[in-house]
Amino acid sequence: MNIQDLTRCYYIQQEDILRLERLGLLDDVSVINGQKKFDDDDVRQIMEMINLMQLGLDDQSLVNYWNYEDMQASILKKIRVPILEQLHLYQKKLDDIDYIIYEKEKACQKEEVR
Repeated sequence: MNIQDLTRCYYIQQEDILRLERLGLLDDVSVINGQKKFDDDDVRQIMEMINLMQLGLDDQSLVNYWNYEDMQASILKKIRVPILEQLHLYQKKLDDIDYIIYEKEKACQKEEVR
């Protein structure tokens, strides 16, 4: 499978593949007749790297993640923290909305009783 097949079959942006190449993360991919040929393992790795990019990993962290297995868990924990903080912020907003809804419904019920 070549780059065009990857972009078409897996909806991978060509810019993302070029970014991974620029970072040296696709150096192990087979080259046949001057074109990279991606096998199933390559595709799985690319999908994981793109997922990590979408989660906010910067280039250096992505390179470190891929090249140093002993750093993977700490890198994942590092990007997990801000995501969890955002989740808590949104949970607080939901709680506030739910409270306002509760108060409004309670007020409506009191008016109906009158």
